[in-house]
Amino acid sequence: MRGRRWPRVAGATLIELVVSSALVLLLMGEVWYLASAGSRFYLKIKGKTEIQKSALIALRWFSKDLAEGAPLSFRHYDPDLGIDTSYDGMVFGSPKDVNDQVYYNDSGQLLWTSVIGYYIDPSNNILYRTKLPLPDTDYPTRAPLIDDSLYHINLLARISERRAIAHHVVNLTTEQSTQSVKVEVHCRDEDLGFGLKVQTRLEMKNR
Repeated sequence: MRGRRWPRVAGATLIELVVSSALVLLLMGEVWYLASAGSRFYLKIKGKTEIQKSALIALRWFSKDLAEGAPLSFRHYDPDLGIDTSYDGMVFGSPKDVNDQVYYNDSGQLLWTSVIGYYIDPSNNILYRTKLPLPDTDYPTRAPLIDDSLYHINLLARISERRAIAHHVVNLTTEQSTQSVKVEVHCRDEDLGFGLKVQTRLEMKNR
């Protein structure tokens, strides 16, 4: 009696296993590279968008405040001028108090109730906005003349009450004419190697 023959089962050889493993690893490497490149691209675009957004937000705040200011009370502070060794910014009078209220005297004249300051903190490149209320017993009917020893120092002393307006701001320049002021904001992120400059010219409506 002959012995039973078992059917021959086809199996993978060692070489086939090695080749298939190499192909799988290669495919996984390509997938990882594409995912990593996509992630880096997304983070870069997101970072650039945040910088652009910060610059536009800064201009929006400038437009809101400076339009209500007066050329007489505008002052730009630049560390290169020796006025302040660390903070770059600008200061100007405002007819709106800390609650955005406007007041008039019995003759209908507009009263100036506060002074606004914008400063760049060089330690973190954040643009801050501060506001200093004037004494309510002596609201002037003309825009306050900015004095280095008064408003600039007092606004810096109130730095704990500041409000962050924009990030990645490295420089702020201004150019003043008779009734308007040109503001230029420089934003940059060194890690991204990306920066931009935006500017606007605003008419100061009050006197």
